[in-house]
Amino acid sequence: MYSMRVAYEVTGNITFMDRLERLAFNSLPAALWPDVTGNVYHHCSNQIEAPSAPYSYGLYFCCSANVHQGWPKFLISASQISTKTGKVVVSGYAPSTTILPQGKGGTLSITGQYPFSDMVNITVSEDASLSLRIPCWTESASVEVAGTTHTAPSCSFYDVSVLAGESLNLVFKNDIKTYKWQKSSLDGQSMIQGGGMEIHRGALTYALRPANDVNATQIPHAVPGFMNRAVKATGPWNYGILESSLQFKDGGAIPKVPFSDVASPPVKILAKVHVYVMY
Repeated sequence: MYSMRVAYEVTGNITFMDRLERLAFNSLPAALWPDVTGNVYHHCSNQIEAPSAPYSYGLYFCCSANVHQGWPKFLISASQISTKTGKVVVSGYAPSTTILPQGKGGTLSITGQYPFSDMVNITVSEDASLSLRIPCWTESASVEVAGTTHTAPSCSFYDVSVLAGESLNLVFKNDIKTYKWQKSSLDGQSMIQGGGMEIHRGALTYALRPANDVNATQIPHAVPGFMNRAVKATGPWNYGILESSLQFKDGGAIPKVPFSDVASPPVKILAKVHVYVMY
């Protein structure tokens, strides 16, 4: 995440910020225990289990100081000042408040339920010239300010002036997108019969929530409560998906832990599936 942020700020290449968001909203929370006391230090996006041996890490208590830096460092990437134009570049849309340098807009506030909603609201306490990052994964975006709505193309920076206290609404047009993996004979990958499929919409990658079993053990010579946790899938996960059946559903409440693995999700994609039986 840190590497993507630096690469984005140095080059201005929007795809780096797109990758940073994907990591922050998908890979980071998927690798953490809900209370951030453990993380799967090495993992892959399609990992089905988090065992402690022989090929991967369980949810180990180590490096938790590193883990606690993930979200703060992500929020730091929310806005920048362009060295070329002097405009305030709004790069991230997670709810946040930024104190801008003098003469640049005062306080920049971003509210809404992004990334669980396609709409964000932006206000500034002083007049400001903003440059909005329009991600490459969106089809387009509508920018509504001062009663006028404009269309912003994807994968671009959209310049707009906002008056003090004026509300700017940014709405992304997102479609469901799929990416397919080819069948492989490589060790480990051969279990995915006929290849695999990723399902994306906006900044989120959608995943199954198979039934699972958690085996927690106390770390020897560590403070009581510091645990190693191994997570094993106990329900089916190897589904074949009818791609034409994919349907997006939103409107759910955001749980206290936004990326909870037990609470009802605020957004989901429904699909007709067929479970493969492996012999």
